[in-house]
Amino acid sequence: MRLASPVALHGSPPHERCPRHSVQDLVKVFPVRGDRGEKLLLRAVNRVSFEIGDGETLGLVGESGSGKSTIGRLLVGLIPVTSGSVTLFGERIDGKAGEKHISSVRRRVQFVFQDSIWFAETRMRR
Repeated sequence: MRLASPVALHGSPPHERCPRHSVQDLVKVFPVRGDRGEKLLLRAVNRVSFEIGDGETLGLVGESGSGKSTIGRLLVGLIPVTSGSVTLFGERIDGKAGEKHISSVRRRVQFVFQDSIWFAETRMRR
């Protein structure tokens, strides 16, 4: 099944072999405070893996709070990966990569907002 994607990956030449983009055992943990002030860990993304080949589209579907936006932020390097690997356009961009690789990949990715009309109208009001 192919659905609209929250992150669009541009610039994949058609002659390259699949998969061009891969996520393996992706984990993101956030430190939070409990009701009594205790330090807890919130596992927002737990061992997510997928591959996207040239000409393919991946859609993330889930309930509010299921980690879709967190995965998107991890894919574009806005927040650091706790563990696992993210490879886009053949460049590894998780914690093992240098800033040079992340910068070159960021120029080729963008978010596609679910309610793009609302987003455009909100931006125009500012």
